[in-house]
Amino acid sequence: MALYLDDDSCDNDAFVLSQRKLFRQMQQSNRYLLNSLPKQLSKAVAEEHFTRYSSKIFQGQDPLLATLFADTQGTTQFSSMMVFSLKSRNRLVGVFILVSFQPEVAFSDRLRRSFYMLVSKAAACIENSYLYNNLQKHYIETVESFAQALEAKDSYTHGHSRQVSLYAELIARQLDFSSDELATLHQAAILHDIGKIGISDAILSSQGKLTQSELEEIRQHPLKGRNIVEPISSLAGIAEIVYHHHEHWDGAGYPEGLTAHTIPLMSRIIGIADAFDAMTSKRPYRLPLSIKEALLELRREAAHQFDPDLVEIFIAQRYEVRKLLLDFQKGDPVVNDIAAGSDIITDISGRVRGSCVICK
Repeated sequence: MALYLDDDSCDNDAFVLSQRKLFRQMQQSNRYLLNSLPKQLSKAVAEEHFTRYSSKIFQGQDPLLATLFADTQGTTQFSSMMVFSLKSRNRLVGVFILVSFQPEVAFSDRLRRSFYMLVSKAAACIENSYLYNNLQKHYIETVESFAQALEAKDSYTHGHSRQVSLYAELIARQLDFSSDELATLHQAAILHDIGKIGISDAILSSQGKLTQSELEEIRQHPLKGRNIVEPISSLAGIAEIVYHHHEHWDGAGYPEGLTAHTIPLMSRIIGIADAFDAMTSKRPYRLPLSIKEALLELRREAAHQFDPDLVEIFIAQRYEVRKLLLDFQKGDPVVNDIAAGSDIITDISGRVRGSCVICK
C-alpha cells in the first residue's frame, strides 16, 4: 500500500508519499517493486482522475496510469491496483493506493467497496488532523507576533529574541543537538520573554533602578511565559525551558532557585545567550559593552550565574559570535577587541556591572 498526502514542507502542487508498506511477504528479488511507486503525485492529475470517481480499479498496464504516473521514471509493474481519493468536505486531501504485484491476487469490485467505507472514515480523520495542525500553526504565529510586538515597543530591545536564538544555536551545535532539538531551542529562545507581555510598560521601559516591588513584578515574567505557551500542545515542550531561563548555576536565580544540572540544559543555554545580547546592546541607562568585555563578564560569572562548561563553549565560538553581532548591528559601531591574537583571558577595567548580569 502507499499513502500520498499534502506536505506543507514540499511542493504544494503535489501529494507526497507519506507511507508505504508491504502486507505480504515477497521474494527478496521482488521487494524493490514498492520502491517503483512515485515519490509524488501531481494534484492536478489526481483531481482529473478522481473528480468523478472516488475509487477505481486498474488491471495490468492500464493506459490511464500513463497520465497518473506521468512524472515517474520507468514503469510500475503490477498485476492489479486500487486507487482511492481521500476527500473531506469536497476537498481532495490525499490518495490511497493498494497494489498487487502478483497475478494470483486481482482486486475485485466487492473488495473495492469494502475498502471505500474504511478510506472515507480515514479521510475525515486526516482532514481533522490538518485543521488541528493549522490551528496550532496559526496560534504559534500569533504568539510569536506578540513577542515581536513586545520588542517593537522598545527600540532598544528590537530583535533581541532573534539574536538570542542565534547565539543559543552556536552553543547547541557544539553539543551535537539534533534537528528536532535545535527547533525546540529556537522556539524557546524566540519566546523566552513572551511573559513580559503581562508586565507593566512603565517597568519594562524604566531607565532607572527598579524598586523591590518592580523587581518582584518583572520576575513574574517566566511564570507568565510558561502560562502562555503551556496550553499550546505543539509548544508545551518549551514551557519549562521558558520558565527556567533566569535560574542561576549557584541557585541564586529565579523563579525556583534551581542549581547546576537541575536547570534544564536549554534554559542554561538561553541564559547565556540572553545575557550576552543584553550586555552588547545599547540601553537607555548605559552604553553597550564590547564583545571582549561581555565575554569576560560571562567567564567571571561562570559557576555563579552561568554553566561554566557552556560559557567556555560560547567563548570558543567568539569569532562566529562577532559575525552575528556585526550583522545584527549594521550601521552601528561594534567594538572589535577580539581580533586574531587577542587574549580573551586578559582582565578588563570596571565597566562591567554588579554581582550578576541583569537581563531586563
